[in-house]
Amino acid sequence: MAWTAPSTWSNGSVVTDTQLNQQLRDNMLYLKASPTFDGGVNVGTATGAGTGQLKVKGYTSFESLSAESAYTGGTFLELNNTSASARNFWIGSTGSGSGAGVGKLVFYDSTAGLFRGAMDSSGNFGFGTTSPAGRLHATGSQGGVVLLSAAAVAGSVVTLATALCAAGAVFYIVDQNNTSGTVVIGTTGGQLQLSGSATYTNTDTITYAITAGGNITVQRTAGTNGTHDINMWVFYF
Repeated sequence: MAWTAPSTWSNGSVVTDTQLNQQLRDNMLYLKASPTFDGGVNVGTATGAGTGQLKVKGYTSFESLSAESAYTGGTFLELNNTSASARNFWIGSTGSGSGAGVGKLVFYDSTAGLFRGAMDSSGNFGFGTTSPAGRLHATGSQGGVVLLSAAAVAGSVVTLATALCAAGAVFYIVDQNNTSGTVVIGTTGGQLQLSGSATYTNTDTITYAITAGGNITVQRTAGTNGTHDINMWVFYF
């Protein structure tokens, strides 16, 4: 039902049952269903009727609080604490005009004006970066660590990360043999400088390298023992 503008009563006014029904019963039902407050904030019903900046929805198995907007910078939930040395953090879904890139879940430190972390549309999570190169990627002022993976590396060179290393990296490799289900762990190779390469061998031979541009590549160069998934922890600098 529609909202009825409240009447202003004066001394001696005669109030009918129809007016009372509109002013009290119907308007109270309206507020219960989908109230709109100053500033355009709309709270939806348990069936999700709200269409404004704030919606509360109820479903058969769970309830949710949602925020929705078409702002190209993103849609954010602000968590602010005003006590001494506390900070103002935002959690958001980035839009097409965000400096962190579109389609990401981001953690923004509004006090410092910095993005502290992000998860991209592939499920890769970054700490200190909004462009994670692998499933888990943490960066610092002098380098970082990243988990990279390649499925069924066989014959051709696979680029795992682009322009990641400024000077070199240290590798820790896990070779998952999908045919027999065995896992082999190795630290062979150690530190590689730019344009460096090394091989890692168990039943097959894997060559991994850093190009002059800082890309990290991997290639299965020998062996016939089924298909492999190569997972690599890379400490780069």
